[in-house]
Amino acid sequence: MKKYMLVEFCVGNYATFYGLVNGDVSIFKTSTTYNDKTIIWTMFQNSKIGILTKEKCNHYYNNNIESKCTPIEFIIKNIKGCKTKPFIITRIHFRIQLATIKTIHHS
Repeated sequence: MKKYMLVEFCVGNYATFYGLVNGDVSIFKTSTTYNDKTIIWTMFQNSKIGILTKEKCNHYYNNNIESKCTPIEFIIKNIKGCKTKPFIITRIHFRIQLATIKTIHHS
């Protein structure tokens, strides 16, 4: 029996134009590095989810990556701090988290 790591898309619905919304559950497949940029590859049950992301990022695909997989890129977010002593914190993260069981009240 194969074991899969389920992950869900999170961190805002700002990528809806690429076919990704909060709560979309997929199977984590692998991660690769492309020009010093880490890409996480997931496979959604519905092949239409993330189809625009696949088209936008088709240059990441190679012989080792299945065409059904969707690339998830990391996000860099700068957060400004205090007004009296200004500073900037840079946060780098992926838009996925481990999928968990949810009740209707948490969805």
